[in-house]
Amino acid sequence: MKLRVRVGAGKSKAEVLTPGEFEKKTTDLIVHVSGRREHGEANRDVVKLLAEHFKVPKDNVRIIAGETSSKKMIEITMR
Repeated sequence: MKLRVRVGAGKSKAEVLTPGEFEKKTTDLIVHVSGRREHGEANRDVVKLLAEHFKVPKDNVRIIAGETSSKKMIEITMR
């Protein structure tokens, strides 16, 4: 499964918001993480949070585009 994700880094609360829940005009999944953008901290938090949200191992969640951007394409293997 591939998802478009918008990431908010440095937030006080880590959460996953469905499309339209945070911003009405978006079809992207919104992910807020407490990790900062430096040294891939936010990316690690995104992978961990999405793995928990979809109940899969962290190894099944991969950033396939947008490593250095707040807009990312995520691939999740559901096996």
